Parts: sequence; C-alpha cells; structure tokens
Amino acid sequence: MSINEVYDIIKKKKDNENLIYNNIYDKIRVKINNCALSNNNICIYTIPIMIFGSPLINIDKTKKYIMNKLTDEGFNVYDLNNNTIMIKWENDKIKKKSKISFKENEYENENNIYSKVVDFKNST
Repeated sequence: MSINEVYDIIKKKKDNENLIYNNIYDKIRVKINNCALSNNNICIYTIPIMIFGSPLINIDKTKKYIMNKLTDEGFNVYDLNNNTIMIKWENDKIKKKSKISFKENEYENENNIYSKVVDFKNST
C-alpha cells in the first residue's frame, strides 16, 4: 500500500463525513422552514445517533459542524444535551453578518453651535 492510497482512503472518509453532515443540515433546514411556516421562531432538533446505510458518525463533530453553520447564517443555536440543539430566530429578520459604516456630519443648531452627528448604517 502506498502513501497515496492511504491519503485517498482518508479523503474518501472525510468526503463521506461531509456528505452526512450536509444531509443532516438539509433536514434541519426543512424543519426550520416548517416551523417558520407555522409562525414559530424556535425549533428543536435531535441529531440522529445513527443513520441506516451510513457509517457511524461522531455526534460531537456533527453537532459542532451544524451549530457553526447555523450560527454563521444568523440563527441563535443552543446545545441542550448530547445530541439535541435548539434553534431560534427573529420573526421579522434573520440577523446577518454586516459591516457597519458611519458618516460624520456637522450640523448647526439654533444656538449656532456646531455638533458632530455620526450616522451609522448597516450594509449587507
């Protein structure tokens, strides 16, 4: 067995793990969508300990991957126990990562005193 064959085995295993992670993530997205359609802003999901037809998964790694991905999309994610997470979001908007820029303007008030006003603007 050559080193390239070993690397291929490791890469194939990693690709299979990512496929399982994304499969679970897609199921969570469907559940979030169903909860949102029911006017809920909270969703509880239990990560399966095993998936028939798939290799065994590491629950901690899977949970960390899912939580990071949902957090990056603006959801609030809480670890409830070994394989259960709670996902919350705001009904009016999902918090997105945005850059905050500001512009300083000088204004004169009625007493002829100039003051600086800083206008903050979220840009997505």
